[in-house]
Amino acid sequence: MDRCVLDSNIYIEMKNGPYGFDIVPGFWAWIEREAEAGTLYSPRAVYEEISRGDDDLAAWFKARSSTHLFVQPDAEVQAAYRRIADRVVADYEPHQASDFLSGADPWVIAQAQGDGAIVVTHEHRGGQGVKRVLIPNLCDIFGLRYIKIYDLLRARNFRL
Repeated sequence: MDRCVLDSNIYIEMKNGPYGFDIVPGFWAWIEREAEAGTLYSPRAVYEEISRGDDDLAAWFKARSSTHLFVQPDAEVQAAYRRIADRVVADYEPHQASDFLSGADPWVIAQAQGDGAIVVTHEHRGGQGVKRVLIPNLCDIFGLRYIKIYDLLRARNFRL
């Protein structure tokens, strides 16, 4: 399987749900191993978004600040970001575009596009008339593959 870029909501929902640090520490160790191997990662914008918090997840992120889990955007990723931003500004209302572009989501898509990677997100595609900018919709527009975390776990034969 290709390299995968994890959206912020993967970390948040897994920590708050079935894979909490106290319930399934092996999941978090697996993420670290996969990051070290270069197969799973997130753009630095995801780090910035989550590390602003004051919870276990923010602490976990801060302890891994300089690991392979978080990558800085290179020139190709920055160019992809500009293409994504141009499309979002053209297709959405100004407040919707501004909200989307102020977060980590466009960087997740840009990182995947720049690296030829797969996006991993819990978001679902929105139908016609959806007002919110959604990762799956932009992945479709830019020809990127996206999957859910459980699809990734199955594809990578994750076992506890």
